[in-house]
Amino acid sequence: RNHNSSPHPSGVWIGSKQVMRAAVVVAALAATAQAWEQMNGNYAFANQLPGTKAVHRGEGYFVVESDIINSTYGQVNWQTHQMPIDPATVAKLKGKQVNFVGYEFDIRKVLPNGSETSAHPWEQYNHHYGNTVIGRGAQLIKTGVPYDHEPMAQHDDADKTFPGYRLVSTTTENNIRARPPARSSQALIMGNGAESRMTFHYLPPGYGASVDSPYQVAMHPMIIDTANRQPSLDTGTDPEHTRHGIVPPQSNVGPEAMYNGMMECPCTDRYPKVMSSYSTLKAGRCSPAVTTEASCLEAAHELGLRPVVNSSTVSNPALPTGCSVQPTIGGFDVVFNSDANGSLCGEPDAQGPVLSYTCNLTGSWTDIENRHGAPGKRSVVSILPGAHPNTYVVMSGSTLRAHLNVTMPTMSARQGLVSGDWTVKTGGVNRITAKISTYQARSATTVPPCTELVWTNNAVHVKTAYVNLPPKPNAPARVTALGVDLVNVSVDINSAKDLVTIRLSGPADVWFGVGIGAATHAADPSDPSTGLSMLGTNWTVVVLGNGTVMERRLGNHEAGVELPPTVTVTSTTVVGGIRTVAMTRTLEGRHFSFDSRQNSLAFINAIGGSPDFGYHVNKSTSLMYFVEADAPTCICDVAADQGTLGGYAWGSQRCLPRPLGQMLDDPGWRNITGGINPTCSLKFYKGGLRCCKDGSILLNKNQTVPQDAYSYRLRYRYYYNIVPQADSVDTKVSAVAVAAPVETFVASWWTEHLNNEHDVPPCSETNKSKCVYPISSNFTASMVANCQHGCKLIHVEGHCHVGCIKMELWIMDDPAAPKLLCRTHSMYGTGDGYMNEMGYILGNLPCLFGNPSDGFEAPVSLPPSTKLMSIKYSNNTHIRYGDMALWELRGVSL
Repeated sequence: RNHNSSPHPSGVWIGSKQVMRAAVVVAALAATAQAWEQMNGNYAFANQLPGTKAVHRGEGYFVVESDIINSTYGQVNWQTHQMPIDPATVAKLKGKQVNFVGYEFDIRKVLPNGSETSAHPWEQYNHHYGNTVIGRGAQLIKTGVPYDHEPMAQHDDADKTFPGYRLVSTTTENNIRARPPARSSQALIMGNGAESRMTFHYLPPGYGASVDSPYQVAMHPMIIDTANRQPSLDTGTDPEHTRHGIVPPQSNVGPEAMYNGMMECPCTDRYPKVMSSYSTLKAGRCSPAVTTEASCLEAAHELGLRPVVNSSTVSNPALPTGCSVQPTIGGFDVVFNSDANGSLCGEPDAQGPVLSYTCNLTGSWTDIENRHGAPGKRSVVSILPGAHPNTYVVMSGSTLRAHLNVTMPTMSARQGLVSGDWTVKTGGVNRITAKISTYQARSATTVPPCTELVWTNNAVHVKTAYVNLPPKPNAPARVTALGVDLVNVSVDINSAKDLVTIRLSGPADVWFGVGIGAATHAADPSDPSTGLSMLGTNWTVVVLGNGTVMERRLGNHEAGVELPPTVTVTSTTVVGGIRTVAMTRTLEGRHFSFDSRQNSLAFINAIGGSPDFGYHVNKSTSLMYFVEADAPTCICDVAADQGTLGGYAWGSQRCLPRPLGQMLDDPGWRNITGGINPTCSLKFYKGGLRCCKDGSILLNKNQTVPQDAYSYRLRYRYYYNIVPQADSVDTKVSAVAVAAPVETFVASWWTEHLNNEHDVPPCSETNKSKCVYPISSNFTASMVANCQHGCKLIHVEGHCHVGCIKMELWIMDDPAAPKLLCRTHSMYGTGDGYMNEMGYILGNLPCLFGNPSDGFEAPVSLPPSTKLMSIKYSNNTHIRYGDMALWELRGVSL
């Protein structure tokens, strides 16, 4: 194989278009799709009709590139990159609703002379990537909270798409924390792995993914460096001297294969296994529970939940009983709670396992928030069965108030959801939803499931039989914020313990300080730190050069007065010339009070020129955003196939039984593991995402790692239309601009359901042409994110790894006559040129649905009860680690 073979014609960047060389590149063109030369050549899709072309559309595009990434052989690069869109394009799109209709992707090798060419997948293997366009009203911030103890996020889990970061709202009412507004970001994930270069990432006419005033692109690529640095030295593993470099002995890919086994992330001796006698529990109550603080700390360490930054013993009904751990900035907070009637583990609505039945809502219900009753009197309604299964009517006396539909329970709604069409006084109908849960009472009485309805308008109905039981205290969510400036500051507000933990870091030899509660005259309302001044700074914490902490109220550019102490210093450390001081206080204070509901906190910070407090030599203003911490995870005194892998927490079991998946009853693994897919068990795990952390070297410790750096960058081209506004009088709207599109949602379905990966078993057939391994999952449409009330799928793309043959999605309402919804094929290279590498997936053919008049198959309506089955087929001549069977979806709700 010759690395210097002529580039594929599509590897010539943008043909004749002139593009600036920079870390961020833009080419915004007012042209029709027919005038463009696509980045990667010609595309196709699975259900393409005769005469329909797979050509990107839109009235313009822009290109964004990552910074140059330098890597060594065997290295995993899995970091978040925040790249600004070119300023000229930002200015052009400011104030506009921008409808994204497609994109293209490539990895660009940066040569020593600065020129670039497309990288071969045998050099830099694209395992997968995150890809989000961010616009007005949202910002991606770094949280400082550990995340390696958690599994890889689902693609529709917006809060965890970028581990260690969080999308926050920059515009909230009265600074009360809220989710980012609609159209402030879009995750554009449609075929995001090795197949991404030749996959048609596209939305048909009439559909799109809108972002208001886009200004940034966030990327989270997982790229594995497999570029052979010593081709002449590896004749044993690479007879043709180009593709294969050294591999760890744990790799199961033979030298005859066309690809490097490090692509499958084999667990090397850098990832030792340690089994624990304890286990974590995400939802429910431990049995048996950990009984002492000492064993609680021991268990957290044994399970890899470290470093421990706080530990305490409390008696608090708002916290889980026994031992629990919660991630916070810089590590974990370990709590032993002696209150036997404490709350359940996990999220407030994560009350035990997913119900195996649909809730029966028949009975009397009381609105405990008294949103509709007379003063001093709660409103009571009767819920009666409707005309169809899982439907109900709400009656207030003889007056019909609402029609309800109840969905099946899911992992995200463990007791199901309710959709209600409520009649309003004006004669219209207001549709709101509710999550069904168990009413939490501060009583020994056991309250059954399906006894509470929490509506999206904050109304709460409780079954009248239980409404007089006093509720358990419900503390506001724990929140954290991280500010990085001249002085680094973190704030952790734990309302359940009435505790605020503050950490300040600055130069160890001079004083530094942080002031909050300052008056602001912000010129930009989206950034309260602009115009922040010394004037009226109510509460300032100053750390002197000897580590002493003082509190002050600053004057108008004056030192002000020293205040009585309200903080307790818990630790002081100096490392590398940086002093870090940790301190605690209560939420309420005479000069400043913290509020766990707040969205952001503006602060001033300064550094002095001497150890003693005086006039600053440098000052700055900044802003930090609060994010909600993950709910407490309980630690139980029972072994359950948990422990650490490479020092990282393994966590609780994520694989689910049939019909959702075959991971715990996998026929291909019955003679090896008893039917458990190895990715579900720490005991059997041999390779995959958990052995591919960012910065990992996928070689054993005694293997020499070639140090020659390989430089590359990621390149995305985004196609868009500007959506004309209803009140627009602009007569210069482009002729290819379209009317307001139907907004699509992003969703996913893992055939491994919640586990994110699977191992492909070895083939026992003597005739190797029969070596095909199927993996399947059965579910309903309501279980897909944003499809709770039914949906139509517009873009359906299968994501899988080398060896994948095809993926299929079937409608199984009539098992005797199933209907094929989508069959996506993997295309493999046949030669040695760019975009045509033998043995590697070039692209997957997605299914696209749109208007038949535009040449597309019409989308299929999927009511929430629609039964679906996913099947992925792969060649299993060899065992394969960490494969995936993921559906990446964009759809519209019914």
